[in-house]
Amino acid sequence: MARRTGNTVHDWLLVKPDPKKQIRDRYKRAKDALRTRRANWRKIRRAYHGYVTKTSGRRGRANFHFHKLFPQIELEAVRVITTYFQHTPFVAVSPTSGRSVEKAQRHEQVVQHYLEHAPTFFLEVCRLVKYSFLYGTGFMIPSWRRDVGKVHRKVPVVLSGQHVGTVDHEVDEVLYEGLWFKTFSPFDVFPAPFSSWISQAPWVIVVEFVPVGELVKRAEMKVYDKAKVMKVALNCHEQEEWEISCPFENADRIRQRRRILGAEYAA
Repeated sequence: MARRTGNTVHDWLLVKPDPKKQIRDRYKRAKDALRTRRANWRKIRRAYHGYVTKTSGRRGRANFHFHKLFPQIELEAVRVITTYFQHTPFVAVSPTSGRSVEKAQRHEQVVQHYLEHAPTFFLEVCRLVKYSFLYGTGFMIPSWRRDVGKVHRKVPVVLSGQHVGTVDHEVDEVLYEGLWFKTFSPFDVFPAPFSSWISQAPWVIVVEFVPVGELVKRAEMKVYDKAKVMKVALNCHEQEEWEISCPFENADRIRQRRRILGAEYAA
């Protein structure tokens, strides 16, 4: 029997690619393809936050900066959001025939109930509208979330059939279970190059900033390698305070490095 040399196409196809390397390569290709658009989006973001460089001024002029883009975006976003949320239900379900009217109404009530009780729905829709006004697009990803935590409950103590008091007992309870929404700007979404639509893209990389506590929680659930996550946690134990105190540009670079690190764990 001939020994495999690894030089044939058949042998090359049999080799499983490293998921982490594959994600990094796709991320780099998508980022390179979006270089021009990302530069334009960066200019828009700086104009929205009133970022002015020294080189943008002119000698011998007053160089007043009128922050015009921010109030325009805020006012238009309020108008659209108010129009959207002043009517219920938020999502209308149309029946396909006369026999499915009652079924459509029940589906509509169920969807409305979950949307009203989703803690992130309103804020994420507001963020989505602002992204759409700023960059022309935004991305919202719905998911189902289930949070379990430890709570203290008073458990009655019964002695010889008599209630003699209570004791504190720590139990696991479901804190929240339902729809969860998260909005991403175009800076965080990297579709496959030359894709006409997101739905038609063979792959899409969404870069997400994940706090260290969330990484540790996922590692305890055996989603990620716990040893690697704990190594990151030891190096980033003051990430929230540092990010708040950083200047605008430095905070962006630090956040981007953390996000790339998170993309490695996504494999």
